[in-house]
Amino acid sequence: MERRSRRDIRGAFQPVGAFRRFSPTLAISMLVLASSPAFANYSCQGKIHQLSVDPGGNVVVGAVGSGLSWVYLCNVSTTANSITPESCRGVLTTLLTASASGSDVVFWFNDSLTCTTHPSWAQLTGWYFGPTIENG
Repeated sequence: MERRSRRDIRGAFQPVGAFRRFSPTLAISMLVLASSPAFANYSCQGKIHQLSVDPGGNVVVGAVGSGLSWVYLCNVSTTANSITPESCRGVLTTLLTASASGSDVVFWFNDSLTCTTHPSWAQLTGWYFGPTIENG
């Protein structure tokens, strides 16, 4: 068996010792990760108070009772927000039906926002399902 010098032995255990030393970079990284918002599934439900299609074909929801305000959903003439024009026309039909009948609609999301913190006048982010019409 080969005999190792003291220096070789310390070198073999270097990684363990590295964790004992204070590292500002590691501390900041851990703090940022700990304070990062968690992504969560949530839904926003309410009545459609305002609905529009702008001259560019964007379907814009002015207000859903749950707090969504003036968000761009999709476009009836080009793919936008990963939604084809055909699907967008279906979304628009669903929203018009809910608005005309006074029913609630529900949108489902998976992001770090809430119903009231989605930015106005921007594409709706984190949206993965809906709208659905809730009767009753």
